[in-house]
Amino acid sequence: IFSICNYGHVLVADTFGNKTVSIMESCGRNAIVTCADLSLELEQLAVAGQRGVHLWQNLSQGKFGVISRNEAGTDGDNPRQSSPVVLVRYLASMRWILTVHKDDGELCLWDARSLELHKCLKTEGCPYATSAFLDSSRHTVFVFGPSCVASLHLEEQALQQVWNDKDDRKKVEWKTWSKQPTETQASSERERSKRATVVTSWQ
Repeated sequence: IFSICNYGHVLVADTFGNKTVSIMESCGRNAIVTCADLSLELEQLAVAGQRGVHLWQNLSQGKFGVISRNEAGTDGDNPRQSSPVVLVRYLASMRWILTVHKDDGELCLWDARSLELHKCLKTEGCPYATSAFLDSSRHTVFVFGPSCVASLHLEEQALQQVWNDKDDRKKVEWKTWSKQPTETQASSERERSKRATVVTSWQ
């Protein structure tokens, strides 16, 4: 039985209720957990907070490392701050860790063993991500934005070939569903437009 609280206290117990693992502040001191994932094959736990994704070994309860966009900034002198993580998942092969970040709905692919950043990709038409979901059976990640949902196929072999290509933006195909305004919303928008026109005419 695996459980984790907002402030990162991890507890793992067997089916008899005996505590087997206890990790305090798993995502850093005074940090709040945004998401987490567990790899039974690697015996590893990934906990995401404001300061990146912290990786822990389940049995030894020791920290394996931290992956964060501020470590992978393009400007070494002024690395950008880590964008909040809305999704962290080990892919099926356990070779890669996928993170989806709030800013631009950015997807990052990390090497699960070396923790090196392999590639980043921004979600089309998504200024910021509110949440994300990985459908492992269909190898598809869904990124939810303020007014749209975008999906990307994540077949690992094909994905690696595409993301290794220098001109990958043309080869990566996003599917996007935009939020359509209801009749009430459209009517309200027209009314606001009329009021704005009237105010402008008085100026």
